[in-house]
Formats: sequence, C-alpha cells, structure tokens
Amino acid sequence: MIAKSILQTLTRLHSLSTVENLLYILNISFLATHELDAVDKKEWRLLFLLKDMQENDAKNWFIGLHLPLMGLLLLLTNRFTDKSLLTSNFNQLPRMNSTQILNNSQQFQRSFKMYRPLIGRSLLSTFLIGHSFVHYTFTNDPKNEFHSTLSKSYIYGGGVCGVLHLVSVGALLVRKRWHV
Repeated sequence: MIAKSILQTLTRLHSLSTVENLLYILNISFLATHELDAVDKKEWRLLFLLKDMQENDAKNWFIGLHLPLMGLLLLLTNRFTDKSLLTSNFNQLPRMNSTQILNNSQQFQRSFKMYRPLIGRSLLSTFLIGHSFVHYTFTNDPKNEFHSTLSKSYIYGGGVCGVLHLVSVGALLVRKRWHV
C-alpha cells in the first residue's frame, strides 16, 4: 500500500526523470562513501576470496579491484557514450513493443543504447539492496567492524535509496507505457 502511494506520487511529478537522476546520484554517493568506510573497516576480512589472504595483499586486491568495477559501473549507468544522448532524458525513450524492436535491428541497437543506463542504474539499485542484506547477515561476525551509526547509514541508506530508485524507474516505465 505504501509502495503504491509512492508510485502514484512519483507518476504525477513533471520531472520524474530528474527524480530518477537524483536517486541514481544518491546511490553512487552511498556506494562510494561506504567503500571509503570499507577500507577503514577492513571489509576484505569478510569477503570470500580475500579473507584467507595476507592482510596487505587482501587490502591491495580489495582497493585495486574497485578501479575496474567503478569504471564498469559508470560505463553501464551513464549516458555519455552517445552524443545524442548527452542532453536527452528518459522521458524521450522510444515507445515500441518488444516485437517491433526485435524485428528492427537498428531500432534495437538505438533502444538498447537509450535504455542501457536505466538498466545499469536498476542493477546498481538491486545490488545496493542485496548488499544491505549481505551486511545484515554479517552483523554478528567477529571480523565485522561496521558497528557505528555512520557505517550503518552508508550501507542501509544505499539499500533504501536503491528501493526508492527502483520505484522511480517503475514509475518512469509506467508513465512511458500508459502516457500518464
């Protein structure tokens, strides 16, 4: 019932795309801030492949892997790969059914380029929600150092923001499909 109310409110907003963009920026902010905190809290001690390594090696791998992961995240979630998309917003996405898109490979490529950031951002939101649950399962682990209110706010704030972002994406798609 609460989600339905939020969805109805979001679909009435004139600049729903702006809401989606702001929630995406908050998602990135929560994630980046948590990762800074994760280095301080030695999160690699909780991670499957890194927990059995020597402390310094695990730390270097943990930090080093963030470079390609953050690059991939930015590539998948931003609209800077196509000049025509730099100024576009998601309200301008083409309205076609899946059969029309699949039968026209050029239209499929164009649609994928336009929807890719929305899909990538939705995957980021889904990751943040899952990430919150994973951290919750490690609450009582002796190696877990994420006990402060600030640490928890970065983790769970990202999860809450992820849920809100997915609701905004749903509202965008509803609005696009039914011209709300």
